[in-house]
Amino acid sequence: MTPEREQDLRTLHAAAATQREMATVESEVWMEHRRDARDRAEDPGNPAPAIARFLNVPLYVVDARRRLLLAGDLADPLWGLLEGDLTLATAVRLLRCAQTRRVPPETLSQSLRRAIAEYYALPEQRRLDNGKVSRRGPQRPRGQAKKDRPQPDKPREVKKPEEPAGGDFWKHLRSMCSEYARSRLPDHSDEQVDADLRILEADLKVVFEQFTDRVRNKLRDTPLTVVVARRQLTEACRVLLLDPPKDRQKPPPAFFEKAKRQFKVLAREYHPDTSTGGEATRPQFESVMNAWNVLQQFQHQLQTANTSSKGESP
Repeated sequence: MTPEREQDLRTLHAAAATQREMATVESEVWMEHRRDARDRAEDPGNPAPAIARFLNVPLYVVDARRRLLLAGDLADPLWGLLEGDLTLATAVRLLRCAQTRRVPPETLSQSLRRAIAEYYALPEQRRLDNGKVSRRGPQRPRGQAKKDRPQPDKPREVKKPEEPAGGDFWKHLRSMCSEYARSRLPDHSDEQVDADLRILEADLKVVFEQFTDRVRNKLRDTPLTVVVARRQLTEACRVLLLDPPKDRQKPPPAFFEKAKRQFKVLAREYHPDTSTGGEATRPQFESVMNAWNVLQQFQHQLQTANTSSKGESP
């Protein structure tokens, strides 16, 4: 990040009039720090402490604003209340309550409005120096166990947030791209942003596959060998609908040709952008990709073994 860019970000953060504007500037600083770490080929880790030092803001404030910003339109009521007497910690707690204590058929927005109404119905505990108000409900008697607390009449269903498939790399990439798109395209809906992210992810996977092919071609000229276990080979053949080769027997060349045809057919069938099931077929697509990688490693292992045996023969 250039000194001019740093000065501009500090000026924008100091001139921000609302909590949401401050969170937007902090999100831009977040992206700049990750970009700098990527250029230096370093692990970015969690840049929140660096952002807090850079903007001279407490760390918990940076984390709380980022949680609200990533919630998108759901956190709109909370941003307005933050300009009043609501604290950041309470806003994050209300958002978490809305996500975990939603009673079907409530939507998340309805659950959040209910949590806000219940919170403001509580009596004031104390007023802080900055004008914010802390509220607290009736305390349970001392010595009463948590399991003995009165239970609500309606059952509460705890819904875990959906995890994007594809491993830690694609999960981290999708989160970073989503944060960037939502900060730069505030007028677009969540459906439009998610559709653009799916297209970007499909394009990046094609580029990534081409890159791995080039790396694999270079590895064929090196003595490096990736050993494929028998269990891995059997599972890969099961996914690609192939008969696994017998023990101590080298498969014929037609085996790998058939495996390549099966991979193309199944990948096209299960790809989220081409299949009728959409995102529901992503786990099957990832399994097909992993199985094809195992068979390519197995083929490279056989080629390396043949090369070494020819070099040792007199």
